[in-house]
Amino acid sequence: MEDDAHLERLRKHIRKQPAYIARNSKGRLVKKWNLLVPSQVLDLSWEEIS
Repeated sequence: MEDDAHLERLRKHIRKQPAYIARNSKGRLVKKWNLLVPSQVLDLSWEEIS
């Protein structure tokens, strides 16, 4: 599958230390990617611009 090929290329660049997606907000660690993702993103609770 094409998506798997893209994801595999990204996996080669996973950092050893957790990286923040948004440094100005708290987040939860997504261990698989070693990313600290804002809770609003993980919970899909942000307000979209209409």
